Formats: sequence, C-alpha cells, structure tokens
Amino acid sequence: MAGEYLFKRRHMQRNISMDKNELVQKAKLAEQAERYDDMASCMKSVTEQGAELSNEERNLLSVAYKNVVGARRSSWRVVSSIEQKTEGAEKKQQMAREYREKIETELRDICNDVLIVRFFSTAHACGA
Repeated sequence: MAGEYLFKRRHMQRNISMDKNELVQKAKLAEQAERYDDMASCMKSVTEQGAELSNEERNLLSVAYKNVVGARRSSWRVVSSIEQKTEGAEKKQQMAREYREKIETELRDICNDVLIVRFFSTAHACGA
C-alpha cells in the first residue's frame, strides 16, 4: 500500500512539471496503450493547472475516468460473485471479501478524484 502511494505521488510530481500540451499528449498515448489510470492522472493534472478544458480535453478526461471506473466495477462483480459462491469455505470467502473491500476502496478513491476534478473545472469555468 505504501509503495503504491509513493509511486502515485512520484507520478503526480512528474505530471506537475509538464505543460498542458505534454500532459494531453501523454494522456493520448496512455489511451492508445490502454493505461487508463495514467490517462486519468494526466488529465487530472491538466484540470488542476487552471485553464478551461477544450472539448477534446473534456473527452479525454471522461474516457479516462469511464475506463478506470469500468475496470474496477467489472473486478468488483467478479470478486463479489466468487465471494457468494464460496459459502462454507471460510478462508476463501474471507479472502474474497477482503479483496472486494479493497476494490471498493479504490472505487471510492476514484470517485473522490472525480469530485476534486469537477471542483477544479467548475471553479475555473466560473472564474474563481
């Protein structure tokens, strides 16, 4: 968990030093590579820079978060189904439950990110 946090922190610090065009290009590259977490991180950094987003940038942001959430939702459905099917096998059921809870935490964190991004984009659109 700590290693994952440090990786994300370093990744975000690299994004901060990039200009908007570089971040958008990196997001497009991440999309082609189907690395939607990276794509979302880049577009979140674009939003946090303060300028109003173009239609293309809004679309990239939307695609990134749609895919990030979609992957976690799919994982949640699979693990939840496994958890229900392992009734009677306590150890397996506990493992599945803990993994499902981890996925739920990731989904919650992603949703909080979306709210932060929305705050930044709304504040900048209003000229705040």
